[in-house]
Amino acid sequence: MQKTLLGLGVILLLVGVIVSSYASTTIEASDFILINETTRNSEMPWEVPGNFSKGEKLLVDVSPPRWGEEIIANGDTAIVDVEIFDPYDNLTEFRIIFKERLYPNFTLRSEANGLIVKNPSGEVGGVTVYDGEYRVHVVELAAVYYNMSAPHYIRIYEEIVQNEYPQQSYLPIGIISVVSGVILSVWSLRSSKQARRIRKKRL
Repeated sequence: MQKTLLGLGVILLLVGVIVSSYASTTIEASDFILINETTRNSEMPWEVPGNFSKGEKLLVDVSPPRWGEEIIANGDTAIVDVEIFDPYDNLTEFRIIFKERLYPNFTLRSEANGLIVKNPSGEVGGVTVYDGEYRVHVVELAAVYYNMSAPHYIRIYEEIVQNEYPQQSYLPIGIISVVSGVILSVWSLRSSKQARRIRKKRL
């Protein structure tokens, strides 16, 4: 009987450890806060500023051309160059290649000390190095892709990355299983020792 209880306790303990580990699994989730934007009807349709603190994540979103409504040179490809100036006018430059019905392609063309670029092929932006105003400027040559006008919008976001625990609801189950396994194992071991003592006395 004691061996059965001990085995059950060990199983509960192992299951509890596994479930608790699973419940502690984290994933990164991003929130995007709009800092500023400009539109083609604004006084400065090609440029938008935004204030950042050192270490914050700056991201740029430029509206794609509207195929079928605007002039698209080269048929199915639009090339848009984006310049990011830090508070000391150091320049980091990206190129966005828009293609109809496809995800845009991003390329880092030049990098300055004011912005740490970690994902040049997946986004326009980076981690700010200085406190102060960062300026985003879309090169006016892109007008040929927007019916000889500016993009519909240029937006600056701050990305805030947080760790989330999507399976956290399983943690109480894991803890209960671990505690139950420990209690059951200890109790079965003590019962086994007591039974041996009784046998020895009888002998």
